[in-house]
Amino acid sequence: WYLSWSGRYVSTAIISCLHPLSYHSFLLYRLYPVILLLLSWWCIYFLLGTILPSSNKIFRWAYSGVLHVNFLSILPSMVEGFYWFPAAFIYMLANIFTILFIAFIIRYERNKKANTLIFGVIFAILSLGSNEINLLVVNAIIACWIAISWINKTKQWFPRLVSFGLIIFFSCLSLFSPGNMNRANEIKSVSENINFNLGEAISLCFQQNFSNLFEWSFLSPLCVVGILSLFFINDFQQKITYE
Repeated sequence: WYLSWSGRYVSTAIISCLHPLSYHSFLLYRLYPVILLLLSWWCIYFLLGTILPSSNKIFRWAYSGVLHVNFLSILPSMVEGFYWFPAAFIYMLANIFTILFIAFIIRYERNKKANTLIFGVIFAILSLGSNEINLLVVNAIIACWIAISWINKTKQWFPRLVSFGLIIFFSCLSLFSPGNMNRANEIKSVSENINFNLGEAISLCFQQNFSNLFEWSFLSPLCVVGILSLFFINDFQQKITYE
């Protein structure tokens, strides 16, 4: 697959090895969406635990459940997000990897433990190899992390630079794969009138994402309020404890 069709080295490997039709099992096909739904809820819970380490576990499960239900309510297509096997393991699983990557990077900034950073980089690599959208997201996050570390004059640069180098390497491994080149050549052979403009592509990407965020804020105001309330939860919990 990597040589002939796509550079998505993680998602294509998972689909090739775990596709339920390969095992002639309709039970697996029904089971995978349930596993993904539970994993997506758990990873939000894990991220909340990272942001609010002193919060109550029951509170985190309930709060992450509210955010998860709201996320599902604004998902453009539940079928393609969870039930269509290729899309679910190309995109939804990549989102889970990305959230775990963010959580471990935040944890590393707190505890400075090498194994925390290693887990963060592993989940980043898994996300990079799943699809090109998450690849861009992970690279944007790691670039912001490096920039913030530089602004704050962080001393421990070696682990950050190694992480950055690994992410760049695996990004190139995905983007410049023979499979991607073959697909591009096939598209060119079908239509010679396709002209690619990088500036226009980036501009459209930002426009579309801001448009989606604007629409989603009205589709699910509870989700927006829930996310914003994270900034005030510590004060709220302290007030309850004091009273």
